[in-house]
Amino acid sequence: MIEFRDLNFSYREGEPVIHDLDGHWEKGRVHALIGPSGCGKSTLLYLMAGLIQPLSGSISVKGSNPRPGRKETAVILQNHGLFPWKTASANLALGLNIRRESKSTLQEKVDRMLKEMGLEGKASSYPGELSGGERQRLAIGRALILEPDLLLLDEPFSALDAMTREQLQDRLWQLKHKDESASNLTVILVTHSIEEAVFLSDRIHIMDVEGNVQTMSSKSYGPGSRLSREYFDNCVNLRRIFEEHAGRIL
Repeated sequence: MIEFRDLNFSYREGEPVIHDLDGHWEKGRVHALIGPSGCGKSTLLYLMAGLIQPLSGSISVKGSNPRPGRKETAVILQNHGLFPWKTASANLALGLNIRRESKSTLQEKVDRMLKEMGLEGKASSYPGELSGGERQRLAIGRALILEPDLLLLDEPFSALDAMTREQLQDRLWQLKHKDESASNLTVILVTHSIEEAVFLSDRIHIMDVEGNVQTMSSKSYGPGSRLSREYFDNCVNLRRIFEEHAGRIL
Protein backbone atom coordinates (compact mmCIF):
# COMPACT_ATOMS: atom_id res chain seq x y z
CA MET A 1 0.00 0.00 0.00
CA ILE A 2 2.75 2.43 0.99
CA GLU A 3 6.37 2.23 -0.12
CA PHE A 4 9.32 4.32 1.05
CA ARG A 5 12.62 4.60 -0.87
CA ASP A 6 15.47 6.49 0.81
CA LEU A 7 12.89 8.94 2.15
CA ASN A 8 14.30 12.05 3.81
CA PHE A 9 12.58 15.12 5.17
CA SER A 10 13.66 18.07 7.29
CA TYR A 11 12.17 21.42 8.21
CA ARG A 12 15.58 23.01 8.68
CA GLU A 13 18.87 22.19 7.00
CA GLY A 14 21.00 19.80 9.00
CA GLU A 15 18.16 18.58 11.23
CA PRO A 16 16.54 15.54 9.57
CA VAL A 17 13.07 14.56 10.72
CA ILE A 18 12.84 11.48 8.48
CA HIS A 19 16.15 9.75 7.72
CA ASP A 20 16.76 7.33 4.79
CA LEU A 21 13.48 5.48 5.36
CA ASP A 22 13.04 2.32 3.28
CA GLY A 23 10.35 -0.33 3.30
CA HIS A 24 6.74 -1.07 2.45
CA TRP A 25 3.61 -1.18 4.58
CA GLU A 26 1.05 -3.78 3.51
CA LYS A 27 -2.50 -2.97 2.46
CA GLY A 28 -5.44 -4.09 4.55
CA ARG A 29 -3.48 -3.83 7.80
CA VAL A 30 -3.69 -1.54 10.81
CA HIS A 31 -0.28 0.09 11.21
CA ALA A 32 0.56 1.93 14.44
CA LEU A 33 3.33 4.53 14.38
CA ILE A 34 4.71 5.29 17.83
CA GLY A 35 7.62 7.34 19.12
CA PRO A 36 8.57 10.17 21.47
CA SER A 37 7.16 13.67 20.99
CA GLY A 38 8.82 15.58 18.18
CA CYS A 39 10.31 12.54 16.42
CA GLY A 40 8.35 13.08 13.19
CA LYS A 41 5.33 10.79 13.46
CA SER A 42 2.83 13.40 12.27
CA THR A 43 5.29 14.55 9.62
CA LEU A 44 5.40 11.04 8.16
CA LEU A 45 1.60 10.98 8.18
CA TYR A 46 1.48 14.29 6.28
CA LEU A 47 3.93 12.87 3.73
CA MET A 48 1.59 9.90 3.21
CA ALA A 49 -1.31 12.32 2.71
CA GLY A 50 0.68 14.37 0.20
CA LEU A 51 0.32 17.50 2.33
CA ILE A 52 4.11 17.98 2.33
CA GLN A 53 6.78 16.71 -0.07
CA PRO A 54 10.01 14.78 0.65
CA LEU A 55 13.36 16.54 0.71
CA SER A 56 14.78 13.54 -1.17
CA GLY A 57 13.85 9.96 -1.92
CA SER A 58 10.27 8.96 -2.58
CA ILE A 59 7.01 7.76 -1.07
CA SER A 60 4.23 6.08 -3.01
CA VAL A 61 0.64 5.12 -2.21
CA LYS A 62 -0.61 2.23 -4.37
CA GLY A 63 2.20 2.95 -6.82
CA SER A 64 1.58 6.70 -7.19
CA ASN A 65 2.96 9.78 -5.48
CA PRO A 66 0.59 10.84 -2.69
CA ARG A 67 -1.28 14.02 -3.46
CA PRO A 68 -3.66 16.29 -1.56
CA GLY A 69 -7.27 15.56 -2.36
CA ARG A 70 -6.76 11.89 -3.29
CA LYS A 71 -10.35 10.73 -2.93
CA GLU A 72 -9.39 7.29 -1.57
CA THR A 73 -7.38 8.80 1.30
CA ALA A 74 -9.14 9.98 4.47
CA VAL A 75 -7.31 12.00 7.13
CA ILE A 76 -8.51 12.59 10.69
CA LEU A 77 -6.50 15.05 12.77
CA GLN A 78 -6.68 15.69 16.51
CA ASN A 79 -9.14 18.58 16.18
CA HIS A 80 -11.62 16.40 14.20
CA GLY A 81 -12.02 18.96 11.37
CA LEU A 82 -15.80 19.13 11.77
CA PHE A 83 -17.74 22.16 10.57
CA PRO A 84 -19.43 23.66 13.66
CA TRP A 85 -22.22 25.29 11.65
CA LYS A 86 -23.30 21.99 10.06
CA THR A 87 -25.38 19.29 11.74
CA ALA A 88 -24.08 15.77 12.23
CA SER A 89 -25.94 14.65 9.10
CA ALA A 90 -24.60 17.56 7.07
CA ASN A 91 -21.04 16.87 8.22
CA LEU A 92 -21.39 13.23 7.18
CA ALA A 93 -22.88 14.22 3.82
CA LEU A 94 -20.21 16.79 2.95
CA GLY A 95 -17.97 14.54 0.86
CA LEU A 96 -20.93 12.79 -0.74
CA ASN A 97 -22.31 16.15 -1.84
CA ILE A 98 -18.96 17.05 -3.37
CA ARG A 99 -19.10 13.75 -5.28
CA ARG A 100 -22.66 14.59 -6.36
CA GLU A 101 -24.23 11.44 -4.98
CA SER A 102 -27.96 11.14 -5.62
CA LYS A 103 -30.20 12.34 -2.82
CA SER A 104 -31.56 8.86 -2.09
CA THR A 105 -28.10 7.25 -2.02
CA LEU A 106 -26.74 10.06 0.12
CA GLN A 107 -29.50 9.72 2.69
CA GLU A 108 -29.15 5.95 2.80
CA LYS A 109 -25.39 6.19 3.44
CA VAL A 110 -25.78 8.93 6.06
CA ASP A 111 -28.46 6.99 7.95
CA ARG A 112 -26.34 3.83 7.90
CA MET A 113 -23.25 5.65 9.13
CA LEU A 114 -25.18 7.35 11.95
CA LYS A 115 -26.25 3.88 13.07
CA GLU A 116 -22.76 2.36 12.74
CA MET A 117 -21.23 5.23 14.73
CA GLY A 118 -23.86 5.04 17.47
CA LEU A 119 -25.17 8.50 16.62
CA GLU A 120 -28.80 7.67 15.99
CA GLY A 121 -30.91 10.50 17.35
CA LYS A 122 -28.06 12.99 16.85
CA ALA A 123 -28.62 13.67 13.14
CA SER A 124 -29.80 17.23 13.75
CA SER A 125 -27.27 18.03 16.48
CA TYR A 126 -24.35 20.40 15.87
CA PRO A 127 -20.79 19.45 16.88
CA GLY A 128 -20.93 21.85 19.82
CA GLU A 129 -23.91 19.92 21.18
CA LEU A 130 -22.06 16.57 21.05
CA SER A 131 -19.71 15.04 23.60
CA GLY A 132 -16.02 14.59 22.79
CA GLY A 133 -16.56 10.91 22.02
CA GLU A 134 -19.54 11.66 19.79
CA ARG A 135 -17.55 14.28 17.86
CA GLN A 136 -14.74 11.78 17.35
CA ARG A 137 -17.18 9.12 16.12
CA LEU A 138 -18.68 11.69 13.76
CA ALA A 139 -15.23 12.53 12.36
CA ILE A 140 -14.47 8.83 11.82
CA GLY A 141 -17.88 8.32 10.21
CA ARG A 142 -17.35 11.26 7.86
CA ALA A 143 -14.10 9.64 6.71
CA LEU A 144 -15.45 6.09 6.36
CA ILE A 145 -18.62 7.12 4.52
CA LEU A 146 -16.44 7.89 1.48
CA GLU A 147 -15.18 4.28 1.47
CA PRO A 148 -11.46 5.12 1.47
CA ASP A 149 -8.69 2.56 0.98
CA LEU A 150 -6.32 4.51 3.26
CA LEU A 151 -7.29 6.01 6.63
CA LEU A 152 -4.72 8.26 8.30
CA LEU A 153 -5.31 8.97 12.00
CA ASP A 154 -3.20 11.45 13.98
CA GLU A 155 -3.66 10.63 17.69
CA PRO A 156 -7.44 10.57 17.23
CA PHE A 157 -8.29 9.54 20.81
CA SER A 158 -5.62 11.39 22.80
CA ALA A 159 -7.91 14.14 24.14
CA LEU A 160 -10.58 11.75 25.41
CA ASP A 161 -11.06 10.26 28.87
CA ALA A 162 -9.89 6.68 29.36
CA MET A 163 -13.28 4.98 29.14
CA THR A 164 -14.38 6.90 26.03
CA ARG A 165 -11.02 6.21 24.42
CA GLU A 166 -11.40 2.47 24.99
CA GLN A 167 -14.95 2.51 23.63
CA LEU A 168 -13.77 4.20 20.42
CA GLN A 169 -10.84 1.80 20.10
CA ASP A 170 -13.35 -1.06 20.35
CA ARG A 171 -15.56 0.53 17.70
CA LEU A 172 -12.65 1.10 15.31
CA TRP A 173 -11.51 -2.50 15.79
CA GLN A 174 -15.01 -3.82 15.11
CA LEU A 175 -15.36 -1.70 11.98
CA LYS A 176 -12.03 -2.94 10.62
CA HIS A 177 -12.49 -6.60 11.48
CA LYS A 178 -16.27 -7.16 11.34
CA ASP A 179 -17.35 -4.95 8.42
CA GLU A 180 -16.63 -6.69 5.09
CA SER A 181 -16.46 -3.33 3.28
CA ALA A 182 -13.47 -2.38 5.45
CA SER A 183 -11.50 -5.60 4.98
CA ASN A 184 -9.13 -3.96 2.46
CA LEU A 185 -8.91 -0.67 4.32
CA THR A 186 -5.36 0.26 5.34
CA VAL A 187 -5.19 2.23 8.60
CA ILE A 188 -2.18 4.29 9.74
CA LEU A 189 -2.53 5.26 13.40
CA VAL A 190 -0.14 7.77 14.98
CA THR A 191 -0.24 7.28 18.74
CA HIS A 192 1.76 7.84 21.92
CA SER A 193 0.05 4.91 23.60
CA ILE A 194 1.79 1.53 23.69
CA GLU A 195 -1.44 -0.08 24.89
CA GLU A 196 -3.40 1.41 21.99
CA ALA A 197 -0.78 0.29 19.48
CA VAL A 198 -0.83 -3.31 20.77
CA PHE A 199 -4.63 -3.41 20.98
CA LEU A 200 -5.39 -2.17 17.46
CA SER A 201 -2.44 -2.96 15.23
CA ASP A 202 -1.18 -5.71 12.95
CA ARG A 203 2.12 -3.89 12.49
CA ILE A 204 3.87 -1.50 14.88
CA HIS A 205 6.46 0.96 13.58
CA ILE A 206 8.73 2.45 16.25
CA MET A 207 10.26 5.82 15.38
CA ASP A 208 13.26 7.33 17.17
CA VAL A 209 14.26 10.97 17.54
CA GLU A 210 16.43 10.79 14.40
CA GLY A 211 13.58 9.65 12.18
CA ASN A 212 14.62 6.00 11.94
CA VAL A 213 11.83 3.42 11.96
CA GLN A 214 11.88 -0.17 13.25
CA THR A 215 8.94 -2.44 12.36
CA MET A 216 7.53 -5.40 14.29
CA SER A 217 4.51 -7.63 13.80
CA SER A 218 1.68 -7.50 16.30
CA LYS A 219 -1.68 -9.11 16.96
CA SER A 220 -4.81 -7.00 16.73
CA TYR A 221 -6.51 -8.08 19.95
CA GLY A 222 -9.98 -6.61 19.92
CA PRO A 223 -12.62 -6.02 22.62
CA GLY A 224 -12.36 -8.06 25.80
CA SER A 225 -8.62 -8.67 25.55
CA ARG A 226 -7.30 -5.88 27.76
CA LEU A 227 -7.27 -8.04 30.88
CA SER A 228 -5.57 -11.02 29.24
CA ARG A 229 -2.07 -12.04 30.23
CA GLU A 230 -0.99 -12.23 26.59
CA TYR A 231 -2.04 -8.65 25.92
CA PHE A 232 -0.27 -7.43 29.07
CA ASP A 233 2.93 -9.32 28.19
CA ASN A 234 2.96 -7.86 24.68
CA CYS A 235 2.55 -4.33 26.06
CA VAL A 236 5.53 -4.92 28.36
CA ASN A 237 7.56 -6.36 25.48
CA LEU A 238 6.78 -3.42 23.21
CA ARG A 239 7.76 -0.97 25.95
CA ARG A 240 11.12 -2.72 26.31
CA ILE A 241 11.73 -2.68 22.55
CA PHE A 242 10.67 0.94 22.37
CA GLU A 243 13.06 2.02 25.09
CA GLU A 244 15.91 0.15 23.41
CA HIS A 245 15.18 1.61 19.98
CA ALA A 246 14.01 5.13 20.77
CA GLY A 247 16.36 5.67 23.71
CA ARG A 248 13.67 6.94 26.05
CA ILE A 249 10.14 6.22 27.20
CA LEU A 250 7.05 7.84 25.70
